[in-house]
Amino acid sequence: MAEIIFTTGPFAGQKLEIPETGIILGKDESADLVITDPSVSGQHAQLRIEDGAWYIIDLNSTNGTVVNGNAIQAVPLKSGDIVEIGDTKFTFSADGSPEIEAAE
Repeated sequence: MAEIIFTTGPFAGQKLEIPETGIILGKDESADLVITDPSVSGQHAQLRIEDGAWYIIDLNSTNGTVVNGNAIQAVPLKSGDIVEIGDTKFTFSADGSPEIEAAE
């Protein structure tokens, strides 16, 4: 199961399993994961499966979504990718083991 491992921000040190239905991240109460950060939009970004691969999609956020240091609109994710949303940073893991693929 895919998960994200938070390295900075309010969830630092925590892991979150991502359901196959995906999640929306943002500061609005309607988001699946509420991130209380003034630089995060109400519905900031979405993690979801498309064509059998995990994607992160920026939902027209004010301050953007960054993957591996690059601002994105929508990109496929692989284990070890680092995502930044406001002051929150997390590592994506397709199978719960980001260090395995990152070591290849």
